[in-house]
Amino acid sequence: MKSFRQIFGPQTRPTESEMDDFWSLIDSNHGPRVMHKLIGYIPQRRVQRERWVGAMQRGDVPLRVIDGEVDPISGAHMVARYRELIPNPDTVLLNGIGHYPQTEAPVQVLKHYLAFRDRLVSAPLKRACS
Repeated sequence: MKSFRQIFGPQTRPTESEMDDFWSLIDSNHGPRVMHKLIGYIPQRRVQRERWVGAMQRGDVPLRVIDGEVDPISGAHMVARYRELIPNPDTVLLNGIGHYPQTEAPVQVLKHYLAFRDRLVSAPLKRACS
């Protein structure tokens, strides 16, 4: 629990009750027995790096990164690297928020997501013609 709490923002760490809820989610359907399979993406990131980064650099699909600034896993440092690699990056860093912005700051995440969607809806759509 101590290490899990450390990936949250200093003011948004889960309560004991919330920690129990997180554990209930993890433990359901024998989750601890398959946890090792869930981190298979880590070696895949190295193998697929050029393919995945290239797709983000050349793709036509609009992207927005909404991330917690103090996330020690993929926070401000990851967003800085993303901004270096991706042309015209659309990023949002949430101050004081850690690895789980969707639970630490759900209203802010929703606000930034809806603004992203609204911008796309009001923009002229690209249409494929045959």
